[in-house]
Amino acid sequence: MVEVRKNLMSNTSYLLIGWIGSIILNFLFQMIAAKTLLPDELGVLSTAISFAAILSSVLVFGMEQTTQKLASFYLGKNKIEYISSVLWFFFLLTIFLNVIVISGLLLFSTDVSQAIKIPRNILFISIFALLPLSVSFFLAGILRGYQNMRYLTTTAIFGDLLKVIVAGSLVVIGYKVYGFMIGYLIGVVSILLLRISNIRRFISKFKIPSTNIITKYAVPSFITQIFWLILLSGQYIIITILQNPYATGLFTVAMILSNQIYFVPRIISDALFPITSRLSANRMFFKQQCYLLNIALRYSFLFSLPILFFVSIFPIPLIFLIGQPLFFPAAELVPILVTASLFFGVATLLSRTLYAIGKTMTFQTISIVFTIFYIITSVILTISYSALGTAIAYLITTLLMTVVSLYYLKKYISFRIEYIPLVKIFMGSFITFSLLYLISFRTPSLIAGAVLTMLFTILYFLMLYFMKFYNDNDLKILDFISERVPFAAKYVVRLKNLLSEKIKRQSENNDQRNQ
Repeated sequence: MVEVRKNLMSNTSYLLIGWIGSIILNFLFQMIAAKTLLPDELGVLSTAISFAAILSSVLVFGMEQTTQKLASFYLGKNKIEYISSVLWFFFLLTIFLNVIVISGLLLFSTDVSQAIKIPRNILFISIFALLPLSVSFFLAGILRGYQNMRYLTTTAIFGDLLKVIVAGSLVVIGYKVYGFMIGYLIGVVSILLLRISNIRRFISKFKIPSTNIITKYAVPSFITQIFWLILLSGQYIIITILQNPYATGLFTVAMILSNQIYFVPRIISDALFPITSRLSANRMFFKQQCYLLNIALRYSFLFSLPILFFVSIFPIPLIFLIGQPLFFPAAELVPILVTASLFFGVATLLSRTLYAIGKTMTFQTISIVFTIFYIITSVILTISYSALGTAIAYLITTLLMTVVSLYYLKKYISFRIEYIPLVKIFMGSFITFSLLYLISFRTPSLIAGAVLTMLFTILYFLMLYFMKFYNDNDLKILDFISERVPFAAKYVVRLKNLLSEKIKRQSENNDQRNQ
């Protein structure tokens, strides 16, 4: 258990670094776009990037997650050579699918351009980004399966940095939308080149995998990947088709602010997934899986709620930071979308656990049912309420998806949520940030709001201290941080000693009550 917990912390730390780097660089990319493009132009850029993201994930055919699952699973069974022998097949299949689809898109580019309402030249850049995106996704699955999170993070940050530099340089020259798309293309190509240079470390001779692997793991992952992408990126295309690029631009700005919270539970999910897959090689480890999943949920909500309240309380200053006053109407979407994004992150964590324990058909069914539900509700509500309707449909869908995923985890591995820590998190956050909300009416400045949010976040963690929230797992995380961040070790050790005394007294009081 100690080794498993240490792997979880290590995976999470590298993925967290990657997430922070990605947030900063992508936020900078999107902020430059919002500052320099009109709403219609920003809508075109969002649609073009979403089009490439959705299609490239489809073209991976579920092999990214399948590779991640099987690599972890057979590492648990000590059969490393089995999974490495089929990676060439998946790799070549990804390239073959890309060649077929790219050829078709180039042949019918005029029709596709008219259907999604973007210029043909912009569409060409999206099409050329498909191959590097697809292969990069596939290689990311290999890196995650072998828990090589450090290299995964390094390549992603380098590609995002190059994207921002190239796009920013071209915009200064006057290329506008074309500049952003060229920067995007160069960024994804650089990630591909870095990851593919390492491929021989993970693959051996070519071998066609068994039909069972494809039908049980690849197909459900492929289908689910499509539907998840519709939930994450399909909104832009739906709004553009049913409304106009202006409404898409407003939704884009609101989603830029809101969607970052999704990555808190998603990072924890990515860190947990290979560990859960490896433990699933033996049914004796179901209790460990439940234990780790409760830890994942605990930290997902612990760190997400301050972000949720900050973004919800200060949407106007944040929109002004990343965009223009033209985008202020997007503020009404932010509280809905940030809540929906949190639930989608939690639903992703729970449903991917179903896949990791081998319940792939349940995983697939959940994604199909709720994506169809989302498409129907979003179309109806978008026609009536424009981008606001899309946001409401997103919230309803992600909330229901979370509840159903919890139900099936309880059914398959007898998973039970530890409610007491979650109740303390919600109580502490509600009390603390309600006070911040009352003060925010006198705080129009974003800088003042950020400072206040930091102070109230400290108050939030302090309140949890008096609510007896912290436990031994928090002490182990502090140990891990002190080892990895030497310059802060002295302060971390002091904090650990303070918490340790509190936890020790809690334990003694509990023992006395039990006697």
